Amino acid sequence: MSPMTKAGALRLLRTLRYSLSLTVRPLYGYGELKYEKAGSGGAAFILLLSALFTRVFHLQYAGFLFNEFNPFEFNLLRELANVLIPFFLFVVANWIVSTIFDGEGTMREIFQFSCYALTPYILITIPTTLFSRVATEGEGTVIACLLGFALLWSGVLLFCGNMTVHQFTPLKTLVLLAVTVAAMLLMIFVAILFASITDMLVDYVRSIYMEIRLRL
Repeated sequence: MSPMTKAGALRLLRTLRYSLSLTVRPLYGYGELKYEKAGSGGAAFILLLSALFTRVFHLQYAGFLFNEFNPFEFNLLRELANVLIPFFLFVVANWIVSTIFDGEGTMREIFQFSCYALTPYILITIPTTLFSRVATEGEGTVIACLLGFALLWSGVLLFCGNMTVHQFTPLKTLVLLAVTVAAMLLMIFVAILFASITDMLVDYVRSIYMEIRLRL
């Protein structure tokens, strides 16, 4: 391994390990992520892939007593879309809205802090899923609390990331997130509307084409 390759691998490992520190010190950690470049795009991408793996692992291997999903109905592409589409919609919408709100975060930074916020979900969900395979029905409350805590902790990290990277007050961060969600819904509506209009246009052109063929 060349010195440059080794240095790159060590930096990737260091920035990936930094997610653990950031998880327990989010405000300070996100400050270092923005100003000290303590994170990296590569580590963020690995965390996103890990979150995808975690979701698939949970859906496939959670104990049947606590798994409302039927593993035999599993569709990998659908599950990837269920995670990636909302995630990237959030990144784009947050960047657009934060620009309007005079936020300081770039799209790259938004992508990074959103990926790093997934760390608690990854760390808690996998062992909880394994535990659910041997847990009794009476321990369902514990499992539900652990999974809920994982999502809540990731949500807190996402909030802290927005507040720190954009340099907003807590109240302005709440407004930013609310408008971001509204922007995501608007983008989904526009996409559905565009797809519907396109489908109607294709059908119209096809009908005209068929009519012309019949008359010739």
